[in-house]
Amino acid sequence: MKQVCRILIIGVVALIFTASVTAAAGLSTTGIGVKARGLGGAFRAIADDWSAAYWNPAGLANLESSELDFTLLLVNPQPTFTPATGDQLLGSGYRMKTGERYPDDHVLPFPSFSGFIKLPSTERITFGAAIYWTQDVNTSWDLIDIPAGYNNDVGPSKNDYRLDLDVWDFHPSLAVDVIKDKLQVGAGLSLQRGDLVFRRINLFANPWGPPYDGEPYHNFFGQMQYDANGLGVGANFGLLYALNDKLSIGLTGQTPVTVKLDGMTDLSVFFPRNDGLRDYDTTYSAYYQGGSAGDRSPFTMDLKLPGEIGLGFAYQANEQWTMSFDLGMTFWSQMREWEFVFDKPLDLGIKEINPLESFVLPLDYEDQLTLSFGAEYIVQDNVVVRGGYSYDATAAPDETFRPYFQDYGDRHTLSLGASVLWDKLEFAGQISGSFSGTRTIDKLYEVNNDGQFDSFPGEYKSNQVEFMMSTIYRF
Repeated sequence: MKQVCRILIIGVVALIFTASVTAAAGLSTTGIGVKARGLGGAFRAIADDWSAAYWNPAGLANLESSELDFTLLLVNPQPTFTPATGDQLLGSGYRMKTGERYPDDHVLPFPSFSGFIKLPSTERITFGAAIYWTQDVNTSWDLIDIPAGYNNDVGPSKNDYRLDLDVWDFHPSLAVDVIKDKLQVGAGLSLQRGDLVFRRINLFANPWGPPYDGEPYHNFFGQMQYDANGLGVGANFGLLYALNDKLSIGLTGQTPVTVKLDGMTDLSVFFPRNDGLRDYDTTYSAYYQGGSAGDRSPFTMDLKLPGEIGLGFAYQANEQWTMSFDLGMTFWSQMREWEFVFDKPLDLGIKEINPLESFVLPLDYEDQLTLSFGAEYIVQDNVVVRGGYSYDATAAPDETFRPYFQDYGDRHTLSLGASVLWDKLEFAGQISGSFSGTRTIDKLYEVNNDGQFDSFPGEYKSNQVEFMMSTIYRF
């Protein structure tokens, strides 16, 4: 017992220390499981349904049956971006579209299947496997307005920036009831599948000098799209300890996971149209006729997803009321950049422009602190209502702030939920609203001196409404 208390004290001290020096948010979903989401994510010390495989695998030791969860999640993202104008964009090579901008996304439906299959187990040992998704971003933006007069023939896609990232987790888990009704421990293996579609504008510096490189021709405009998928392996662990009949503590950890993506990248470069420069000298005239060039190559990229630690408390005030509190730290600083390495260099066929051997998207994220509070009330034997609040600090620094990652600032989320139980079925719903304050990025940043600007200056606001409907079957 002294050893257990020592572990808990170390966990509390570690969380308090890291919380005092770091802040962030990232690419994760807003929670796993309808009950945990209804509690604002304050679930580590409760962990009494299939989603314990994610929140705290020790809770699986108390699971009496398998659970399958059929879910429809409706997401209405409402981010807005008002680009800066004037001197902030000098030297960028393009003008961002003026006026308030919105993503080309409306209500996004996410039907999914999750759950935990409990395999033959002993009285004290529970073994099974869960499946759920852990990372999810789906957004498209029309951000770039190529300068007037550059090219009237061909150009990038209307939605010139796109980010679709989905990571699914198949999670074999083992939980042990060490001391009945007192202490449970658990661990799981994260077998993760990642899928990525990423589109962006790239600039290529004009190498030819006057008169060929005058504004707006000092950069050529390119569009790159990456399509890839891959696998990664990690693990998580958890501990549940009942201090007494009313108060429980949950302690959890997740290792970092590297999902090794491989796929294909396509590059298209759109050359300007200028009849005067075309006729000025035949040396480069082919590049001022409004045409395009392109290349494609297989590529690899290590998607380094963060580890995390968490601490939770649950207090059962009486037979009807349960209150919970969670404190978590996600180490997004482990994901410093996305580096796309091409199997063969991407070549534009211009000897003065070196072929691209790789592309690096700097992130320089900071670690994420999350605070969650929740409360649950049993109205009657088969009806439960719950509510919660969570706070996530922002991960993205100003230097790499981009609208398509949708981390617009410190985020506050309010949640409400309810469940109706009928025999082996549970019908549950949950609604949440999150909002961030206004954030202003005041200038362009180029972090790694590669000629690509890594921030979008302007003013950002974000609100989001989510509605989840679930049918859970226990057998």
